[in-house]
Amino acid sequence: MRLPSIDALYPYSMWAPSTAPVEEPLSPISPGPARSPLSFASPSPSSPSTPSINALDRLVYQVRGARVEIEQVEELDACGIHPMYLLTPSDGSPALLLTLAPRAHVKTLRIEQRSLETQLQLHRLLDDSTNIAVPPLLASDLTPKRLGGSPFLLTTCPRGQRVMTAMDGHVSEPERESPDEQANAVAHTLSQVEGPFFGLLHWGPGRKAGGRSWRQAFSMMVEDALRDGEEMLVALPYEAIRACLAHWASALDDVTVPRLVWLDPSVERASASTVVLVNEEDPTRPTGLMLSGAWIVWGDPLLGNIGDDEDDVSMEEGQESTHRRRRIALYTIYRSVLAILEENYRPSLSERRELEARKRLTSILGSTSREIL
Repeated sequence: MRLPSIDALYPYSMWAPSTAPVEEPLSPISPGPARSPLSFASPSPSSPSTPSINALDRLVYQVRGARVEIEQVEELDACGIHPMYLLTPSDGSPALLLTLAPRAHVKTLRIEQRSLETQLQLHRLLDDSTNIAVPPLLASDLTPKRLGGSPFLLTTCPRGQRVMTAMDGHVSEPERESPDEQANAVAHTLSQVEGPFFGLLHWGPGRKAGGRSWRQAFSMMVEDALRDGEEMLVALPYEAIRACLAHWASALDDVTVPRLVWLDPSVERASASTVVLVNEEDPTRPTGLMLSGAWIVWGDPLLGNIGDDEDDVSMEEGQESTHRRRRIALYTIYRSVLAILEENYRPSLSERRELEARKRLTSILGSTSREIL
């Protein structure tokens, strides 16, 4: 499955700032009738970064070209690092999904830098290059110049559909399985899409330090993760990880075609970053999907499948299977480090995830050290 042109996918990218369109100044909105109090479903209107009602009205006016008041704002639960709001217009028109950049107090990893731009590019990829249904994109602003200076994406929720996340407390168990199933299906579909360069989506083909080979791109990604750990004084075997990567980096040269990889290091994280649109009459039937804060790269699909064929590969022989086994080891190390870092940057309610990641990291480094030595 081939992609459309780079210009079509990355029109606002950092490596070609001169091509970015200049937005026109916002036209003023004439005074209207007094507003009734805005209803906040969750959380309270004092929540950090909650857009003001005037800003929301102004945004909808700019997008739809007509005055439409927002009647209710509901913040969705567990949508990755991005605050996401469901906006209900007062005129009965389809609801809107508003995604904002991470709040100022949220600690982010280097892989999550420019995450809203990554989400926008991923939304276009899903829409243009796969059969995955995504909500129609109405507007986006990464500069930012609208909505009180906050970058945003605005999509629509078609009639007859509702939004569901894996953390919704009011859904039944069969409904709760939908985001998990969607996450698995999406990961497989993404791996079929070929890309123009290696590395993070926002790097672009013009980034000279990476993108030319998977070895270069992956080495940069690992080093970025280790620097994240060093800055937060996270206890990790830094020297052993760097030594393993340096010794086995040649195995990465077998990967010559960049493919879209969803590398969230756990099913829990993947489903938490999955927002699913479902049919109101049959909530077990997904009708659309958005990924919020997901870790997506152009690289080796094996990076997104750790655990599926690890045991089988260990039984094979030959140079190709040796290189594959070494890549699996490197990818397991990287994913384990990311899981540990995320728990230190943004602790969850469960300590199990970090403990399991540390066990995997210790085990794989122990086995690789014997082979290296």
